[in-house]
Amino acid sequence: MFKITKESCFFGALILVAITLPFSNLLVNTLSIWLMIFFWLINNSVKKKIELLQKNKLIWLFISLFLMYVIGLTYGDLKLGLFEVEKRLSLLIFPIVLGTSPPISSKQFKNILFGFAITSIAISMACLVNTFYTNYTNGISFNLNDRFFFTNLTENYGFHPSYFSTYLVFSIFIILKVGFQNDKVNKFVKLLLTLAIIYLVIFIFLLASRIGLISLLILSVCVLVIYFYKKRKLFYGLAITLVFTCALLFSLQFFTEINLKFKGLIHIGTENSEYSGSGIRLDLWQNTLVIIKENLLFGVGTGDLQPAIQEIFKTKGFSDPYQNHLNPHNKDHLNSHNQFLDITATLGILGILLFLLNVFYPFFEAFKRGNHLYIIFLTLFIFLCFVECSLATQKGVIFYAFFNSLFAFHSFKIANAHLIR
Repeated sequence: MFKITKESCFFGALILVAITLPFSNLLVNTLSIWLMIFFWLINNSVKKKIELLQKNKLIWLFISLFLMYVIGLTYGDLKLGLFEVEKRLSLLIFPIVLGTSPPISSKQFKNILFGFAITSIAISMACLVNTFYTNYTNGISFNLNDRFFFTNLTENYGFHPSYFSTYLVFSIFIILKVGFQNDKVNKFVKLLLTLAIIYLVIFIFLLASRIGLISLLILSVCVLVIYFYKKRKLFYGLAITLVFTCALLFSLQFFTEINLKFKGLIHIGTENSEYSGSGIRLDLWQNTLVIIKENLLFGVGTGDLQPAIQEIFKTKGFSDPYQNHLNPHNKDHLNSHNQFLDITATLGILGILLFLLNVFYPFFEAFKRGNHLYIIFLTLFIFLCFVECSLATQKGVIFYAFFNSLFAFHSFKIANAHLIR
């Protein structure tokens, strides 16, 4: 008979955090995090938590990034900076809570991952149903290349295609790693998992996120080559990989929206894009680089980057660069759209070095231990950081902080759940 314990309650809270993570901008995810904190507080003594905190240097590495943003308040805009620090509280909470809590079992770890994947699939289905229903009630005819693409598919649920496509790509590899490598899974379940993967690939196409498609292609090719190399069938694997890549690229021809978005990369100059998705990113990157050159050592401070970017746009004669792009009422979009540039402009050289250490040190540790899913997760996050300020949004920072801490301290491939003692 199932016995309710403090440990099982803590695990239940972790499940809740995972399955509500796609709704990280809603109260339900915040309540799940607070519930996790509550059960963490009643697990182990304060003395034990302090001992674990002192011993585990990886916790300090992870929370040091949050502390850098706090230090940035001393020379940045305090009012705006406090809001930026508040958005990044996950960088403090999850490493401390997950780094000082009792290790969860391999089965529990896999259930948390699967919970996230199932929720992501369910939400994608809800998006499709909602889009069909909305179009039907408004008398809009079915048009795959118009109403069922990009933000038209997800806007009612508040999902950004870049973030949601990253969730779905991660879900694909969760299914591959956790589902198909389970000896207890029968053929019928494996068939369902295969259909789920096919469905997710199709939905990622519908999201028309370039970074989602690129990351899916690159990671799939790498996984296929490594798999067949280990099976000593490299030539056979390369042939299958080539067929898979060609099939994926050929499929793009049937999606007009995706073709236009990738062609936008070829004509990325702002003079012919009129602030298309690619053009405005290029301008944002260039303007952020100007800020970095002027504030290379310490950055502009926490909270001062967005006003600095706005000021540069004004000097160029653009009073509102988002007037006809995305949501004109949402000024939170006006960031560098590149996490590496963003953190360099905000916190200077020390900030970007610390961020790179936070990402790549666990990457190499996971590589040494053969923790493939952790490597895939970090790779996806790195890809996302090239086109979005992942730590500036709830959907990005909670996704990173939660799963990064979960893998680092509770991964079933890392003994006793601690990389550094």
